[in-house]
Amino acid sequence: MLACGAKPVTEPAPAGAPKFPDFVVPTTPANLAPQDVMDQQARGWAFLQAGDTKEADRQFGVLLKAVPAFYPAEAGLGYSALARKDASGAIAHFDKALADNASYAPALAGKGDALLAQGHPAAARDSFEAAIKADPALARTLTNRIEVLTFRGQQDALANARKAANSLMPAQSLRKKPSRC
Repeated sequence: MLACGAKPVTEPAPAGAPKFPDFVVPTTPANLAPQDVMDQQARGWAFLQAGDTKEADRQFGVLLKAVPAFYPAEAGLGYSALARKDASGAIAHFDKALADNASYAPALAGKGDALLAQGHPAAARDSFEAAIKADPALARTLTNRIEVLTFRGQQDALANARKAANSLMPAQSLRKKPSRC
């Protein structure tokens, strides 16, 4: 399917420790694509995990050109953008993948990471929770992130309550104190 007009296959660097072990692999749902498409998706992911975001982008881009509805490649582009610290670009790619499959767990998890990078912890937590709902197997991977975000949210709420209480204190101390005579 991809052979016609395709560039020669570039092989990723030898496998080592993944550069981005926390990224959720954009798996291919059954019957979505033929084996050669899934193989190229795996090559793109291998390049990304080797740290070669340029070649990963190329691999995922070739897939999307050949099979525009192949949303796992769009999610792959999202993770590649996230690896380059382009959270806005990542969200755009994850949103495109989610437009094709609103419950695609790898895109939901990646969008959570991108939202977190943009400083939106509550939205990130919601995205992680949606990913677990879509794929309960991700609970092991994402539950810790959700718990940390929940704890940080509670810490922020407590800090805001303290600030509010402290802002009331000076006003109360200015009131005339009753004399003890």
